This record gives sequence, structure tokens and C-alpha cells, in this order.
Amino acid sequence: LDAHLNRLRAELIAPASRYLQAANLLLAPHSFLHSLPFAAFGTPQHPLVSEFTIRRTLSGSALASPSRPKPTASARSQ
Repeated sequence: LDAHLNRLRAELIAPASRYLQAANLLLAPHSFLHSLPFAAFGTPQHPLVSEFTIRRTLSGSALASPSRPKPTASARSQ
């Protein structure tokens, strides 16, 4: 598992690491990437969460999806 987490960090985070200078990291993963444990990427001694406060949001495509149900009038009034 540790080797996989380290490789995920190398493949997904390291290419952008020189641009990451803030304390907070906002991730908007697409599709199945929402299931990845971003906070654990790296090694057990140096996980990504030790460098950043990590937050997640929906991807742009998920926010724009027309299949999201609209709230009903009764749900809005509660």
C-alpha cells in the first residue's frame, strides 16, 4: 500500500508541486478520483496531509451536470 500511495503522489501531485505554495490545497477530482485517499499520498512518514490542509470539492463537470435533481418547493421551505 505504501508503494502505491507514494507512486500516486509522484504521478498526480509532484508535477505541480513547485506551484503549490499555500497552506491549503483544494482538490476537485473527476469521477473515480474522488475515491482516492489524497491525504495519505506519499510515505507514512511524510503524507500529503502533513504539508497541506486538504479540502475537496466537486469537479466542474459534476457541478454542471444536468442530471442533478433540483430541490422541490417543500425542500426549499424547510
